[in-house]
Amino acid sequence: AEIGANMKTYYYFLIVMAFCLIPLSETSATQIHLVYETAFYTEFSSGQWTSADATTVKNTIASRVLADYATYGVSVSESSGDIVVHIGANYSGEEVVPPYGQANTGVGSYYYNDTPYVEIYTARFASEPAWQGVCATSLRIAEALSGTVCHEVGHIFNLYHSFMYDAYD
Repeated sequence: AEIGANMKTYYYFLIVMAFCLIPLSETSATQIHLVYETAFYTEFSSGQWTSADATTVKNTIASRVLADYATYGVSVSESSGDIVVHIGANYSGEEVVPPYGQANTGVGSYYYNDTPYVEIYTARFASEPAWQGVCATSLRIAEALSGTVCHEVGHIFNLYHSFMYDAYD
Protein backbone atom coordinates (compact mmCIF):
# COMPACT_ATOMS: atom_id res chain seq x y z
CA ALA A 1 0.00 0.00 0.00
CA GLU A 2 2.87 2.34 0.80
CA ILE A 3 4.46 1.67 -2.58
CA GLY A 4 1.16 2.51 -4.33
CA ALA A 5 0.88 5.79 -2.47
CA ASN A 6 4.47 6.68 -3.35
CA MET A 7 3.84 5.82 -7.02
CA LYS A 8 0.75 8.03 -7.04
CA THR A 9 2.77 10.91 -5.57
CA TYR A 10 5.51 10.26 -8.13
CA TYR A 11 3.02 10.34 -11.01
CA TYR A 12 1.54 13.60 -9.76
CA PHE A 13 5.05 14.98 -9.58
CA LEU A 14 5.71 13.94 -13.20
CA ILE A 15 2.46 15.50 -14.41
CA VAL A 16 3.27 18.78 -12.68
CA MET A 17 6.79 18.74 -14.13
CA ALA A 18 5.44 18.02 -17.61
CA PHE A 19 3.19 21.08 -17.39
CA CYS A 20 6.16 23.16 -16.30
CA LEU A 21 8.11 22.06 -19.37
CA ILE A 22 5.31 22.76 -21.86
CA PRO A 23 5.86 26.23 -23.29
CA LEU A 24 2.94 28.52 -22.73
CA SER A 25 1.34 29.72 -25.92
CA GLU A 26 1.75 33.45 -26.30
CA THR A 27 -1.44 35.44 -26.38
CA SER A 28 -1.77 38.10 -29.01
CA ALA A 29 -0.85 41.58 -27.89
CA THR A 30 -3.49 44.25 -27.51
CA GLN A 31 -4.07 46.40 -30.57
CA ILE A 32 -5.68 49.83 -30.80
CA HIS A 33 -7.98 50.15 -33.83
CA LEU A 34 -8.18 53.73 -35.11
CA VAL A 35 -11.46 54.37 -36.96
CA TYR A 36 -11.84 57.73 -38.69
CA GLU A 37 -15.52 58.71 -38.86
CA THR A 38 -17.13 61.02 -41.45
CA ALA A 39 -17.09 64.00 -39.06
CA PHE A 40 -13.28 63.76 -38.91
CA TYR A 41 -12.99 64.18 -42.68
CA THR A 42 -15.68 66.88 -42.79
CA GLU A 43 -13.51 69.20 -40.68
CA PHE A 44 -10.80 68.97 -43.36
CA SER A 45 -13.07 69.30 -46.40
CA SER A 46 -15.51 72.00 -45.28
CA GLY A 47 -15.01 72.65 -41.57
CA GLN A 48 -12.46 74.51 -39.47
CA TRP A 49 -9.43 72.51 -40.64
CA THR A 50 -9.41 73.08 -44.42
CA SER A 51 -5.83 74.40 -44.27
CA ALA A 52 -4.57 71.21 -42.59
CA ASP A 53 -3.90 67.84 -44.22
CA ALA A 54 -6.03 64.90 -43.02
CA THR A 55 -3.46 62.29 -44.10
CA THR A 56 -0.68 64.00 -42.17
CA VAL A 57 -2.91 64.24 -39.11
CA LYS A 58 -3.86 60.54 -39.34
CA ASN A 59 -0.23 59.44 -39.75
CA THR A 60 0.88 61.61 -36.83
CA ILE A 61 -1.93 60.30 -34.60
CA ALA A 62 -0.95 56.70 -35.37
CA SER A 63 2.76 57.29 -34.75
CA ARG A 64 2.19 59.24 -31.49
CA VAL A 65 -0.23 56.67 -30.07
CA LEU A 66 2.16 53.87 -31.02
CA ALA A 67 5.08 55.72 -29.43
CA ASP A 68 3.14 56.03 -26.16
CA TYR A 69 1.93 52.42 -26.00
CA ALA A 70 4.59 50.32 -27.83
CA THR A 71 6.60 49.91 -24.61
CA TYR A 72 3.65 47.98 -23.19
CA GLY A 73 3.29 45.68 -26.19
CA VAL A 74 0.30 47.56 -27.62
CA SER A 75 0.17 48.13 -31.38
CA VAL A 76 -1.92 50.47 -33.53
CA SER A 77 -3.87 49.69 -36.71
CA GLU A 78 -6.52 51.21 -38.95
CA SER A 79 -7.85 47.79 -39.95
CA SER A 80 -8.49 45.88 -36.72
CA GLY A 81 -7.90 45.82 -32.99
CA ASP A 82 -9.12 45.03 -29.51
CA ILE A 83 -9.81 48.62 -28.49
CA VAL A 84 -11.76 50.61 -31.07
CA VAL A 85 -11.16 54.37 -31.15
CA HIS A 86 -13.80 56.34 -33.06
CA ILE A 87 -12.12 59.59 -34.09
CA GLY A 88 -14.79 62.05 -35.19
CA ALA A 89 -17.60 60.43 -33.24
CA ASN A 90 -20.77 62.43 -32.69
CA TYR A 91 -21.36 63.32 -29.06
CA SER A 92 -24.74 62.17 -27.79
CA GLY A 93 -24.40 62.88 -24.08
CA GLU A 94 -26.28 65.34 -21.93
CA GLU A 95 -23.49 67.77 -21.09
CA VAL A 96 -23.95 71.28 -22.50
CA VAL A 97 -20.27 71.49 -23.42
CA PRO A 98 -19.22 68.07 -24.67
CA PRO A 99 -15.93 66.54 -23.54
CA TYR A 100 -13.02 66.10 -25.94
CA GLY A 101 -13.42 62.34 -25.68
CA GLN A 102 -14.50 59.49 -23.45
CA ALA A 103 -13.89 55.82 -22.77
CA ASN A 104 -17.33 54.29 -23.10
CA THR A 105 -16.74 50.94 -21.49
CA GLY A 106 -16.43 52.42 -18.04
CA VAL A 107 -13.57 54.24 -16.42
CA GLY A 108 -10.83 51.84 -15.48
CA SER A 109 -12.41 48.76 -16.99
CA TYR A 110 -10.90 46.62 -19.69
CA TYR A 111 -13.32 43.93 -20.74
CA TYR A 112 -11.62 41.02 -22.49
CA ASN A 113 -14.93 39.48 -23.54
CA ASP A 114 -16.45 42.69 -24.87
CA THR A 115 -15.09 45.26 -27.27
CA PRO A 116 -13.94 48.29 -25.34
CA TYR A 117 -14.19 51.51 -27.30
CA VAL A 118 -13.28 55.16 -27.09
CA GLU A 119 -14.87 58.18 -28.75
CA ILE A 120 -12.94 61.31 -29.73
CA TYR A 121 -15.11 64.32 -30.56
CA THR A 122 -13.30 66.23 -33.30
CA ALA A 123 -16.12 68.78 -33.52
CA ARG A 124 -15.35 69.79 -29.92
CA PHE A 125 -11.74 70.51 -30.85
CA ALA A 126 -12.76 72.34 -34.03
CA SER A 127 -15.13 74.56 -32.01
CA GLU A 128 -12.24 75.94 -29.94
CA PRO A 129 -10.14 78.92 -31.12
CA ALA A 130 -6.99 76.99 -30.16
CA TRP A 131 -7.60 74.75 -33.20
CA GLN A 132 -9.02 77.28 -35.68
CA GLY A 133 -7.57 79.61 -38.32
CA VAL A 134 -3.80 79.93 -38.22
CA CYS A 135 -3.75 77.64 -35.17
CA ALA A 136 -5.31 74.80 -37.19
CA THR A 137 -2.05 73.25 -38.35
CA SER A 138 -1.76 69.55 -39.03
CA LEU A 139 0.72 69.12 -36.17
CA ARG A 140 -1.38 70.99 -33.58
CA ILE A 141 -4.51 69.06 -34.52
CA ALA A 142 -2.67 65.73 -34.48
CA GLU A 143 -1.04 66.50 -31.11
CA ALA A 144 -4.41 67.32 -29.54
CA LEU A 145 -6.21 64.30 -30.99
CA SER A 146 -3.41 61.80 -30.30
CA GLY A 147 -3.03 63.04 -26.74
CA THR A 148 -6.75 62.59 -26.19
CA VAL A 149 -6.69 59.10 -27.75
CA CYS A 150 -3.88 58.08 -25.39
CA HIS A 151 -5.66 59.61 -22.41
CA GLU A 152 -8.97 57.84 -23.09
CA VAL A 153 -7.34 54.50 -23.95
CA GLY A 154 -5.54 54.81 -20.61
CA HIS A 155 -8.93 54.63 -18.91
CA ILE A 156 -9.60 51.36 -20.71
CA PHE A 157 -6.31 50.09 -19.25
CA ASN A 158 -7.50 50.87 -15.73
CA LEU A 159 -5.82 54.26 -15.33
CA TYR A 160 -7.66 56.98 -13.46
CA HIS A 161 -7.29 60.74 -13.23
CA SER A 162 -4.83 61.62 -10.47
CA PHE A 163 -7.40 63.84 -8.70
CA MET A 164 -9.63 60.81 -8.22
CA TYR A 165 -7.31 59.36 -5.60
CA ASP A 166 -8.34 62.04 -3.12
CA ALA A 167 -11.91 60.69 -3.21
CA TYR A 168 -10.83 57.16 -2.33
CA ASP A 169 -8.70 57.80 0.79
